[in-house]
Amino acid sequence: MRRNPDFFQIHLPDGIYLLPVGQSVSDLKPALQLNETGAFLWESLSCDRTVRELCSLCAEHFFVSPDQTEDLQKDILSFLDTLNARGMLLSVPPAPNPADCCHTLSIAGITLNLYGPAEAFPEDLQAFYTEPSEPAMQNVIVLYGSPSVHENGVLLIRNQELTLMELSEKYILLFHEASLVRELHLKKDGSLALFYCIPGNVLREDLFHAMRFAFLYLAQLHDMLAIHSASILYRDRAWLFSAPSGTGKSTHTALWHDILHTPYLNGDLNLITPGSDAQPLVHGLPWCGTSGICSTATHPLGGILFLKQASADSAKPLHGDDRILALSRRLISPCWDSSMLEQQINLSREIADHILLCRLFCTKNATALEVIRAEIDHYLDTQGY
Repeated sequence: MRRNPDFFQIHLPDGIYLLPVGQSVSDLKPALQLNETGAFLWESLSCDRTVRELCSLCAEHFFVSPDQTEDLQKDILSFLDTLNARGMLLSVPPAPNPADCCHTLSIAGITLNLYGPAEAFPEDLQAFYTEPSEPAMQNVIVLYGSPSVHENGVLLIRNQELTLMELSEKYILLFHEASLVRELHLKKDGSLALFYCIPGNVLREDLFHAMRFAFLYLAQLHDMLAIHSASILYRDRAWLFSAPSGTGKSTHTALWHDILHTPYLNGDLNLITPGSDAQPLVHGLPWCGTSGICSTATHPLGGILFLKQASADSAKPLHGDDRILALSRRLISPCWDSSMLEQQINLSREIADHILLCRLFCTKNATALEVIRAEIDHYLDTQGY
């Protein structure tokens, strides 16, 4: 635990006080008068401390004898309870008990342990359930209610959907009123995603959407990028068709499925990684938009085709920087600061060197399939596949 920076210690002629500032004023938090011991403990809480550490510091500072240690600990615990009740402490969430784990997910080799009310977790995740894993790469904890302290940080993003703030050790995502998920506290190492939620009929849907933020952040830490695209399997390779919503990704992949009987992989979102031996890979994801089409499998990535509506069908392979920029523009992995952007560009360059990247100017007709299939076949044949 450590002190809430929204309280300021001030010395007045008749005493020492903790007074609220900023968010704590807005939240109508009360003030508190401190004695000398309380002031020392408050100063000690400038960084994370355990109760044992506070007892040791206090005993050394005030020359407390060993036979008084038990009373000292009781007094410190009582003081901490007072601080906590007034929103003056920031507490580190306790490590979850493995026995309380509802489910374990495995997505692209990344394991997530889910903790919280079983009814909160969406059915869309069931295909990715696996045997319990300790430790998991990310612990997902769902709590009903709101945090006792409303922390603030450096504002990174603000839009109609959410507000994103950066603190020293975590990010806080505030989802706006339409969502029953109110806050996500995401550790910077990706190991903990703590959701504060309101029970309701659409919580599963809202949580499913919010969990994507936490997962894609962790995935990027593991050099995986998510791209907005629909995908199929053709000649033992995954082919991604990417375009802004409404362009015709679903219409085009339906041509492949209906005419050539190619399997669908995902209707909206695909996770790609450089892979090993210079062979980029596509991993299955539960998130697939409204299509309902998803897969748990991993396949070699053959290429990414960027769709653009046109009056006639033609394919134009991309060259030079256009390959990297076209790929990076379609990513939906978090790009919250310049370091994330640089990582995405580097990964895009690594992936682009080993796949077909092509712009497809297309109609809704089967001729579009013929044009791009010929381009893909030519690419595969020249690569010796």
